[in-house]
Amino acid sequence: MTEKNTIAKKPWKLLIGDKTFAMQAEYQEQLLKLIIFTAIPVLLGFAMFNAIFDFQSLAMIQFAMAILFVPMLLSCCFYQVFSIRVLEIIILSSGIIIFQTLIIFGGYVNCGIYWVPVFPFLAFFTVGLYKGWYWVLSYFAIGIGITCLSEFGFISIAYKLEELSIFLTSLIFYTLVAAIFAGIRERQQFELNKTNKDLEKTKESVALINKNLEQQVHSRTAELSNEVKHHEATNIALKNKEKQFYQAQKMESIGTLVGGIAHDFNNMLSGINANVFMVKRGCKDDPKVQKRMGDIEQLVFYASDMIKQLLTFARKDNVELKRFNATPFFNEAYKLAELSIPETITMKKTFISEALYINGNATQLQQVVMNLINNARDSLLNTSKPSIQVQLEHIQPNDALKLNHPEMKDINYLRLSISDNGSGIENSKLKQIFEPFFTTKDTGKGTGLGLAMCCGAIQSHQGFMDVQSDLGRGTKFSIYLPVQEEQNPSSKPREASSPQHGQGALILIVDDDESLRQSNAEVLETLGYKTLQASNGLEAVEAFKQSQNDIRLVFMDIMMPVMGGSEAGKHIHSIQADMPILFTTGYDKDKTLDGRHPLPVGQHILTKPFTIEQLVEAIQRHLSDASKMH
Repeated sequence: MTEKNTIAKKPWKLLIGDKTFAMQAEYQEQLLKLIIFTAIPVLLGFAMFNAIFDFQSLAMIQFAMAILFVPMLLSCCFYQVFSIRVLEIIILSSGIIIFQTLIIFGGYVNCGIYWVPVFPFLAFFTVGLYKGWYWVLSYFAIGIGITCLSEFGFISIAYKLEELSIFLTSLIFYTLVAAIFAGIRERQQFELNKTNKDLEKTKESVALINKNLEQQVHSRTAELSNEVKHHEATNIALKNKEKQFYQAQKMESIGTLVGGIAHDFNNMLSGINANVFMVKRGCKDDPKVQKRMGDIEQLVFYASDMIKQLLTFARKDNVELKRFNATPFFNEAYKLAELSIPETITMKKTFISEALYINGNATQLQQVVMNLINNARDSLLNTSKPSIQVQLEHIQPNDALKLNHPEMKDINYLRLSISDNGSGIENSKLKQIFEPFFTTKDTGKGTGLGLAMCCGAIQSHQGFMDVQSDLGRGTKFSIYLPVQEEQNPSSKPREASSPQHGQGALILIVDDDESLRQSNAEVLETLGYKTLQASNGLEAVEAFKQSQNDIRLVFMDIMMPVMGGSEAGKHIHSIQADMPILFTTGYDKDKTLDGRHPLPVGQHILTKPFTIEQLVEAIQRHLSDASKMH
């Protein structure tokens, strides 16, 4: 039977209490401290008050009790000389003495008796309801004894028997009140103890459940460990595939972007080149003009090569590699890149003098050098003593280099290093700097394509790039290219011959770009050809029908509105099967002829921009082939 049920079935215990009740030691100690700490100043105050009003005996007793409580307070706070049980006995015994002396001496205006009902509260709350009744009954017995001694004349007290009889009634009332409050407290304490026991049992149950759960978790963890490893490997593979997919999307975006502008850009370059030819032809006797026009012509094809490089980078096409001496080439590339570096930056070049032959694409490598040096320049913005160092070396790979680059072969390499003392790159970003669209520059100052293009270009040369950087101290990019064995230099290329005279042959020029069409017509007419013009394939077919007996060759763009060149060519050949047609395009040639715009068998294509010599040579070849067929 639980304690709560015992109290419920025996409600009288609410007033009598239970002998098994006991306050927790730490709470009881705190209560005794509070009683003693409160009693000392109260007793001293009453002692002084009674001494002033000439109740010397009462004052001496109260002062003595206050002094007695001092070592008990020290015991509670510091030295633990007295046990809790001894402290309870001393406190209650002192209480009996103090309150009984109030009955004997009365105190100021005989008000001491009004403090006597405090003792039942002190007894019940100090030792509990059950034990407190013993102290209260002792308190009553002593009080009755003092009253009897007073009645028999042995001692004198401050109060008459009638007053004590009336006061006894109020004392009993306050005792019952104190007992009720103490009983309620003990009942709450019993319930709290019951709750605590239930909590302890619950804790034990929870601990047992936790232990079982831990065993199950360990067992399940052991079972899942292999599955987790398998899933991790699968996730890594999926992430790699996802990165490859995003990379392919980025490449496709770049390819679409570049392919979209390539046609118009190459058309403009072709128009510029045609006008350059006309100026050169009209100013043969002015060497300065000839030189300037030659420089413009070189820039035209340099720009065209840049477009091809972007297409190669985006679409992973094969680049055309030629064998050449890299030492003088990189010297010239350095000189060209140096022009974009301000004089506030110190440039230092350390190049070997020996010939280093490589298979490379000059345009791509020139762009790589320009890009890396410009990046070094940008990183020196807030550097006090900015400097850029460029070094060309001939190396044999060591073990450390092979460890970092397993793809490296046991052959000699050319190493071009470009280093600066600028801001540097964070280690967390070093692995991303070769990714397309990733840039460490501020918004609007970088596209994120430069280093990606450099890396792609070097990989197409069977080489690789390396980067070392220390944040706040600078960055070093190194390019490794395989060196080829030195061979006898090939014969010099044949110099381009001057364009031959057209001898009045009529050429139908078909192009939707009016400016380019007019420029090509003017060039051909200057060279002795006659021209007809059409802005699309449909106009070309109509013009050919009207002048088919006079037209010797059709020079036609492939991509045009209304009707494209390949379709127009089919219509023209249906009219005259042996009519030579020279096709041209400003798009990437391989992508233009991917099946969407098929050409008749045997037809060739001239990619814009082209030199006038290439144009005339192609026209003459087509005319010659056509005359052989007749």
